[in-house]
Amino acid sequence: MNNFIKFDKINCEKIISYWIIKNVNIQNVENFYLIKLDRILDSKPICLDLWEKYGKTIIQSSKKIEQNNSILIKKIFIRIRDCFILPIFELENNYRAFIKESSFNQVEFDNLQNQHFLFLDFLSSKKINNPLFQDFTSLFYRIEIFINLNQNKQSQQNLFSHAFQIVDEEIKELIDDSIEKWIKDFWIVEKSFNQALEEDQKATFLLIDENIDFHEHVIDLESEKGISNQIKFVVFQEKQGRKYWWITSVQLKKSSFELRKPFPKNWRGLFNEELEKITGIEGSVYCHLTGYKAGNKTYEGAKRMIKIALKN
Repeated sequence: MNNFIKFDKINCEKIISYWIIKNVNIQNVENFYLIKLDRILDSKPICLDLWEKYGKTIIQSSKKIEQNNSILIKKIFIRIRDCFILPIFELENNYRAFIKESSFNQVEFDNLQNQHFLFLDFLSSKKINNPLFQDFTSLFYRIEIFINLNQNKQSQQNLFSHAFQIVDEEIKELIDDSIEKWIKDFWIVEKSFNQALEEDQKATFLLIDENIDFHEHVIDLESEKGISNQIKFVVFQEKQGRKYWWITSVQLKKSSFELRKPFPKNWRGLFNEELEKITGIEGSVYCHLTGYKAGNKTYEGAKRMIKIALKN
């Protein structure tokens, strides 16, 4: 890492770019970028470009993945690009885009842009309805805050080494999760998705075998099939205990709390007899306060709840 002591400013994008280069295992690529990386990154962000070129090679090098499964490698490559690389790329470079699109005072903005905890209040004071910067727990902010707090206490080499270790652990954990859990959830949702459309091309809900993370997969599968916002709910049955049937509304889009079809407002927060009385559906057990989830003792009861919710 001695090559990087000359960085004028360490940031998350430079660290990720370096991580990609170090994990490609192609010597000539590493030598080229090590010579020019600081100059390139100061004028042009390249972490996204590096991932596009070498991401699949890095994923394929994992001992946990089937080496010749190109479909699996592509899906994981896209997931890491969209959920990890692209957000960092945008956060590092949207400061300038945000200034251009808004009526910010340049001096006021420059004074605040490195004080991330004040940044959201600043946006609110400007009455920005959809600020770009809200999650201060993300890798981007944790790296930036760590560097800002320690830049006068530690050498640049120590700062970079510590930040690199954080990035290294998170990317590797994300790759492992994608191989061991995320892709298995995808296959489960895909099977249910295909079965539902075979039975009814206008199907509005999926029946899955277990409680898994499905929102992202439903949205991706719809995109692959050329449909949009068709699947409104996903249903699964508890494997143990009461074995109730639970219905969850699908998110409108990835990383959004907005739902495609929330349950009726007069259902929300009610349990058992109260909910049965309001819905007119026997076996109704619960509806979440936000309307994103509801349950019934039987599958038929769950389907009736979906039918009413769709009409609401």
